[in-house]
Amino acid sequence: MSILAKIRRIKPLVKANKAMVDQEMFTLSQILKEKAVTQNELHRCQQAYMRGIHDLNQQRNSEYRTGQDYLEKSVDYTRDLWTSLFKETQILDNKIAAQRAVLMNAKRRLKVVEKLHERYELELQKLASKQEQDFLDEFHLGTRMRQK
Repeated sequence: MSILAKIRRIKPLVKANKAMVDQEMFTLSQILKEKAVTQNELHRCQQAYMRGIHDLNQQRNSEYRTGQDYLEKSVDYTRDLWTSLFKETQILDNKIAAQRAVLMNAKRRLKVVEKLHERYELELQKLASKQEQDFLDEFHLGTRMRQK
């Protein structure tokens, strides 16, 4: 197979691998955005839980304990929400780690294909310079033969 045919065959692979790397980076950025939103919500729930505990303690220490049951249920709900968001954050951390591994694998494949493409290009340049030198040598011999 000629070197030009090899280069023509490898160019679509380079483009496809670049597109794959871009897609994997986009997926990673989406997961990171989702994690940021979840962490903000987690922080908000944490603050609400702490306020609820503070309010509940004040209610327990006061003489009037009306509505204490509702406050306890509210704190329980907030704690459950906080726990579920924490678990979701851990799941997203695992997804991020997995996506980073996929991205690194895609980058590695792209690097291999790009190196192969560069090697073919270098081989083509060497072949072109050799052909040019052969042509110049033949031209030089032809002009020497005419001079004699």
